[in-house]
Amino acid sequence: MLKTVVLFSSLLMSISVFACDSAKNPCGNTAHSKVSEVDMEEQMNKMAPMFGNMVQSMMSGRFEALADPAVTKQLARFSKSYFDALVSEGFSEDQALKIVVSVGIPTAQ
Repeated sequence: MLKTVVLFSSLLMSISVFACDSAKNPCGNTAHSKVSEVDMEEQMNKMAPMFGNMVQSMMSGRFEALADPAVTKQLARFSKSYFDALVSEGFSEDQALKIVVSVGIPTAQ
């Protein structure tokens, strides 16, 4: 999620830097190349619905993947393997269970 926000912010900044408005920021005028905060806020408000749709699509895709029986079996194998590895490394079963529960579903971050 954080990567999405950073990517979205970077995209917005790159769009706003190259935006040309003859009244406020004529193209080629390097002295006034920075976009004002008001312009930035307007652009963010315009992009907000798109960002919301993107997040919704990502979440829907994740839930669809997690509903796949093959994926849930893979997650179960991971959890069991992780639990067994923690116990073999010296954690008690109670400690290992708490660690596995705290990790939950691994994500690509």
